[in-house]
Amino acid sequence: MENETTVVEEIENTAEDSLGHHGEEEIMSAPDDRQGLGDNSGVAVVEVILILVVLIALVIIFRDQITSLVSSIWKSINGDAKTLL
Repeated sequence: MENETTVVEEIENTAEDSLGHHGEEEIMSAPDDRQGLGDNSGVAVVEVILILVVLIALVIIFRDQITSLVSSIWKSINGDAKTLL
């Protein structure tokens, strides 16, 4: 039985040596990988600009449909307002 415990101890020691005596606790708490990504402060601005470009493109493409929809809604609101007065 003594041989088995020494073999287990040798394996544990070898594992600790290969880990640099850090153990499992330090492996689980790896350093933050985002440190090397650089400055991300402009990403939100680019996203907002891209969303605005898409919205403007959609308005330009569907301009006639949007105009007729708003016009019919406005006529409906005005008609309902006249019946209330």
